[in-house]
Amino acid sequence: MYIGISFMLNTLFLMAIYALRHVQDEFSISIEFKCTFAIWSISSFVMYFMLIYEEERTFVRNSAIDYFEITRNLLCLLVTAIIPVY
Repeated sequence: MYIGISFMLNTLFLMAIYALRHVQDEFSISIEFKCTFAIWSISSFVMYFMLIYEEERTFVRNSAIDYFEITRNLLCLLVTAIIPVY
């Protein structure tokens, strides 16, 4: 169930990137999208790997994977909202 929902969220994220590819040049956020996509893809791969192949580890059994997901979202926030301000 979790993997299916995450797959749908990742698919929606890719569709959003595809829909915004023709945005005007004054508002170019392609670097932020690329960084966010890289963070999201790598962290999703690691999370799925931990859930599927390392399910007996303490990291997975104690729901520490949720903190990994929170860290992923904070990194995406950093790349898209905080770094462009500075």
